[in-house]
Amino acid sequence: CVNELEGTTPIAQLPYFGSDVWCYTFEDNATGEPMAVLWSVNNEHQIQFPAGDTESLKITNIMGHKSETAVEDGLATLNISPSPIYVRGISSTIYNPENAPEQPILGEAYPGEEVSIQLENLSSREFAYFGDAQMEISSQGTNILTVSVPENAAVGAIPVLFDGESQMGWITIREPLKASAVHLEVVNGEPVLNLEIENLGAIDLESKIELSINGTRTDKQAVNLPKRSASEIQLSVGDQKIDSPLPFLAQLSISVPNLSEIQIEKKLSFLSAYPREESGSKSLPHSVTWSGPGQSGETDQATAYFAWDENYLYLTVDVEDDIFHQTRPNGSLWKMDSLQVAFDTHPELREIYDPLAGIFTKKISELTVGLSDDQTQVWRDRTFNQDILPVGDITDKIRSEVSRDSAVTRYKLAIPWEQIGLEDPSADKPIGISILINDSDNKPGGRAGLELFGGIMRGKDFNQYGIITLAD
Repeated sequence: CVNELEGTTPIAQLPYFGSDVWCYTFEDNATGEPMAVLWSVNNEHQIQFPAGDTESLKITNIMGHKSETAVEDGLATLNISPSPIYVRGISSTIYNPENAPEQPILGEAYPGEEVSIQLENLSSREFAYFGDAQMEISSQGTNILTVSVPENAAVGAIPVLFDGESQMGWITIREPLKASAVHLEVVNGEPVLNLEIENLGAIDLESKIELSINGTRTDKQAVNLPKRSASEIQLSVGDQKIDSPLPFLAQLSISVPNLSEIQIEKKLSFLSAYPREESGSKSLPHSVTWSGPGQSGETDQATAYFAWDENYLYLTVDVEDDIFHQTRPNGSLWKMDSLQVAFDTHPELREIYDPLAGIFTKKISELTVGLSDDQTQVWRDRTFNQDILPVGDITDKIRSEVSRDSAVTRYKLAIPWEQIGLEDPSADKPIGISILINDSDNKPGGRAGLELFGGIMRGKDFNQYGIITLAD
């Protein structure tokens, strides 16, 4: 990057080549010639890049390897990926640094569509362009540019030069497909993955849709997607069981001829949180039960229930334990009978820091709740940012109640979303979660732990958390 860009001046970002493609232009200070840097956010694919009136382009990849690509009819086929490529030899007529701020998007069209665009301030009707389209300016005395985009046109951009290259603008060919939602449902008693997809374009599209769960393909369908309409496709999730709380990885690919493949990777779970006023009305489970040996040697059991509304995440945990013992104050509550809960606001992200996802951190936090001296106490043990959500006593920040009835301890919490670092949660939002029941029984040898998922007791690791999904 330093080798290629040292001695250049940034000129412009060109947002013309699709939502997955980033393109910036620079001017070489020594020669005055333009160059471009391109990459895709997620996937490897090809684009038809408007190089202009030139015979070839010189490409340098991220490792410094150089190659040359031919230009035909003003277009070059470029292979792009999440690793940037540096492109020299592009036309200074199109990528003129002096005109960079004056290159508006004149209009947009989908493959197979014809659009009419009103042009302003033309002194003549002469124009030139590079790309997959047919264009003409109306002969009726008005400056109307008619653009006809062929059905097999690639998504991207067409530069148009007017009045002997004194004016310039872009026609963008838009991506017609938009995968608007991916979520789990139960249909006729069987779990399915429901894909909502829109074809915004002007022609019907024949698509192939594949679903893999944890690396194994579970469904493949050929689906016609009618023009300007939304479709719902139900895909088999294989042998995944509704009553299993364990998360799994769903990988979707949607391929259509002449379009870049859409790839979706999403961590899913059947476990959900119901809207507060609708508990019991949904088909996916909103509770989970788990068990294991307690400190006394007897089997302990816990059941957690999840609900939500725009203000709170509601969590109730019933623990069946023959002996309850808690005398610790505040920050050491976890050493005796107590509840610990950990949260991950964005379990769909693999890394703590992921700016390409539009946020700068997964917000990881952890709470301990206990009943000590007949008083419910809540303590934050772990935070993503001490200045935003400091550790310490937060009993007054969370609505909480711990009660003991016979051999059952009930932990009842209403956690404001801001206390885990979220604002404005919405349906289908996944929340990473782990729950640990600590059991001491006032015996030597520490405590036993009844853990749902993991990542709290035996090493802090958000990769072990489970997922609950906010149901609508």
